[in-house]
Amino acid sequence: HRALKKSHESEKRLIKKCRELNQEIVANAAKVQTALKLSQEDQNTIASLKKEIEKAWKMVDASHEKEQRAKETIQQLKLEITNLSRLVEQGAGLTLGQENTVNELTKQKEELTAERDNLTQQLVTARNEIVDLQDRCRTLDAEKQAHEADIATLKEQI
Repeated sequence: HRALKKSHESEKRLIKKCRELNQEIVANAAKVQTALKLSQEDQNTIASLKKEIEKAWKMVDASHEKEQRAKETIQQLKLEITNLSRLVEQGAGLTLGQENTVNELTKQKEELTAERDNLTQQLVTARNEIVDLQDRCRTLDAEKQAHEADIATLKEQI
């Protein structure tokens, strides 16, 4: 009778232990599922950040090109202003027709000077945009690296 009782107690302990292990397995499965979900979300975030970084670099490149074109235009306008100034200086004592031409050239010079000033302002704005975009790229790169580190940590925990 004692052996039967002892066997019965052992069976109860084994059943209890099986239930505990089963609960532990369920809990660990939930943790693994959560870790996988977080990992997937981080992967999505990283992909999104990569796209943003690419977009920002494209904007930086476009700004560099715009800046270069603005510099070339400014250089051409300066040369034209110099030529017009020389023509205006030579215009003293000219005939009425020549004086009208000089007046038109002076007006053109003023317009070109205003355009040059506008382009110079655009160049300054483009440079500021480039600096801002470069800062944004650095920030996005840092965020991407942080997310990749989080993923690596989650994978190690799994």
